Amino acid sequence: MTLAPLLELLIFGILLGGIYGLSAIGLSLIFGIARVLNLAHGAFAVFAAAVSFVVIQATGLNLLFVAMLVVPLFFVAGYVYETLLIHRMLSFNRERRIEALILGTLGFALVTESIVSIIIPRNFGVNYQFLPISFGEITVSTLRLLLLAVVAITTVILHFIVYKTWYGKALRATIDDAETAQLMGINFDRITSITFGLGTALSALGGILLLLVFNISPNMGFPITLKVLAIIILGGLGSILGSLAASIALGISETFAGFFLDTAWSNSISLVVLLVVVLIKSEGLLRR
Repeated sequence: MTLAPLLELLIFGILLGGIYGLSAIGLSLIFGIARVLNLAHGAFAVFAAAVSFVVIQATGLNLLFVAMLVVPLFFVAGYVYETLLIHRMLSFNRERRIEALILGTLGFALVTESIVSIIIPRNFGVNYQFLPISFGEITVSTLRLLLLAVVAITTVILHFIVYKTWYGKALRATIDDAETAQLMGINFDRITSITFGLGTALSALGGILLLLVFNISPNMGFPITLKVLAIIILGGLGSILGSLAASIALGISETFAGFFLDTAWSNSISLVVLLVVVLIKSEGLLRR
């Protein structure tokens, strides 16, 4: 085998990992501020993909334009989801709170997947034809380069929000020490709701971009959640750069495992690789 196909696989793996990274960063921020393992995180990604697919089929609009409409809607959905469901559960006593959060978020995920299955009872995806770009023997899809650019731009914007804005400073202060942050005048409930909105919007964007990579199954939400959870464990809680590095490792391992072995093995092998690295370096690739 020549080097060119391997480089093409590497590029695809980086792209796939970058998309996973968007969802992973969202869940990392949510868990960091609220200590809530949102089991519906992947379901939001699939639901956003389904909504975008239906809108595209009905209107013929471009996917990236649809994403600019759908992602803000899922920010609102995440905000409302935290306000009406998660916030109430966080007020329970410790034992009841843990059970309620697990059952509540899992139940919400199952309901969401059922709705998607009713709307679209099959695998779905979007296919756009772009002229490829050649670099010698290497041929790269223009669409994949465009998706990489979207992921990179989103990551830069997110980094600016987290480290340069008032919200970002309040978010990081709350993650470090919630009680002290509240004594300093930071509204914990508001910051938590906004973070859920931001995390859900990132998951939605990741799901929408996956439409251009492969067909999505209505019941794909929980596997996405598991991958994202493995990523934030490996990358380090609250670390944007660490989550991105871990997600790229996952994307590359999935891609090469699917090519050299079988697509049915790719998910299992990539997760095993992540778990082995976690055992070796339990604090994550990059600590916050």
